[in-house]
Amino acid sequence: MDMLLALASGIGTTIFVTVFSFVLGAFLALPLTWARVSGIAPLKVLATAIVEVFRGVPIIVWLLLMYLSVVIGPWRPDPLTTSVVVFSFLSAVYLSEIYRSSLMAIPRGQWEAAHALALPQMVGFARIIVPQAIPLVIPAAATFAIGLLKDAAIGSIIGTKDVTFYAQEWAKVNGGPITVFAAAAAIYLVLSIPIAIVARRSGDALRKRVMG
Repeated sequence: MDMLLALASGIGTTIFVTVFSFVLGAFLALPLTWARVSGIAPLKVLATAIVEVFRGVPIIVWLLLMYLSVVIGPWRPDPLTTSVVVFSFLSAVYLSEIYRSSLMAIPRGQWEAAHALALPQMVGFARIIVPQAIPLVIPAAATFAIGLLKDAAIGSIIGTKDVTFYAQEWAKVNGGPITVFAAAAAIYLVLSIPIAIVARRSGDALRKRVMG
């Protein structure tokens, strides 16, 4: 019981890092996606370079790089801040790719229909293209969110006090690493199941609404 209580003390941090990073990343991904699909060559090249550079470097390297090298006067980021910032950028990069691929999956005829209605470009985009793209975005974004929940455990390397951090600390002091990490795995599984259920139901509902 003591072991489970110790692990449970890290659930709040695990959820906070995952949710905050995902939400912030979802917003940061919007201008990144726009730059990639805008047709403006310099912006497309810059946005693509940002995506490829961030995806090409292991996340643990970004965490250590920021945690060890960012110093602004007397201030340096604590482990939690570092994790949130790095995972927010990670979310922005991967979600921008999800947004972009979902937009590209919309049939060209739908884009032409939006143009033919003589609506302002952004209005036609918002009313015709976006509602069709959202059902495509949700399953992929949910899969990413589940992955983010698990990847956020890497933050324990720099001292972010999440479930994995407390599992490591318990194993160091009390031994029994197999038992404690099996319990940690069960917690991550329990946390990820609701994401999958909500995503599946909302995706189905939106798909029926768009098609119906």
